[in-house]
Amino acid sequence: MAEGNGWTEYREFVLRELQRMEARMSTDFHAHRENDERLSEEINASLREINTSVRSLERDMIGLKQRAGVWGLVAGAIPAAIALVILYLEKKL
Repeated sequence: MAEGNGWTEYREFVLRELQRMEARMSTDFHAHRENDERLSEEINASLREINTSVRSLERDMIGLKQRAGVWGLVAGAIPAAIALVILYLEKKL
């Protein structure tokens, strides 16, 4: 009864379509997976570059803080030295 109403041909058509769709999905999956891996590698490379830049900036900041401290010491020592010279000269006169 199922043979006479064209079900066999339709069943074969449906099976071929399912196989074609499965093959396409498998291909798409692998293509997306490769794309994801490539993007992941690019992101990791960018993160490494950013980390390197951040470390460089941290080193530069440390150097700048040290120089600022030295210049602050010098800037504070100049008025103190002038005040000491004035006190010394006042006592001498």
